[in-house]
Amino acid sequence: MKHTFFAVGVGPGKSAFLTLEALQCLKTVPVIFYPLTDKSDEESHIALDIISEKIDLSQKKCIGCHFSMTRNEKKRSVEYQELCEKIEAELEKNDVAFITIGDVSLYSSGGRLAAILKERGCRVKFVSGITSFSLAASLCGIELAQRDEEIRIIPGDAYFKSGKIRALLLEEGCKIFMKSPLHLKEIIDEVKSLEKLEKSYLVINAGKKNEKIFLGRDLQELPDEVYEKSYMAVLIVKS
Repeated sequence: MKHTFFAVGVGPGKSAFLTLEALQCLKTVPVIFYPLTDKSDEESHIALDIISEKIDLSQKKCIGCHFSMTRNEKKRSVEYQELCEKIEAELEKNDVAFITIGDVSLYSSGGRLAAILKERGCRVKFVSGITSFSLAASLCGIELAQRDEEIRIIPGDAYFKSGKIRALLLEEGCKIFMKSPLHLKEIIDEVKSLEKLEKSYLVINAGKKNEKIFLGRDLQELPDEVYEKSYMAVLIVKS
């Protein structure tokens, strides 16, 4: 197949964080797939909203892709395989891009699609984007690590369910918790119990209009709405 599939990271929340490479790619590619989720309307097509501020989409074919967010791996696999078939059909005629928030190499539906398409013999290229945790650290005015210090990126809900949070927090290095919409409160409670609030930072919806930042002791008593809207939360706990 002579055409290329571009997996494009569009940054964490607004068009100001689009890279020049992503802009150039998306201005050129005639077909753009974008993710739709089970979230409310204003949150269901974030990636498309980000690029629409900088790119004229009127002459492009934009195709929404529904992701159920299910934890049933069999169902997820079927969804991805069916979507890859649609992408392959478009690749017969044109280059195609799939856009995803943040960076395409981290917890990304675009990255998973690229892997499947590559196995099927398609030409694939990654276009990296700014990660949400990089922006979160900048908003908090902190370094994630200095020389020889470790950084760990943690899928919070999965680690909580496996009972690993406390032991992890006792280890050295910087911990970045993502993917924690179900158990963010319990994770923060564990941080409190270990008296690690002073070097903890929470950013909700980094880069978006409803962005919220909590530093150190601000995490002591968080309003309930923080936990209700924590789908795009980044919790940083430094050693």
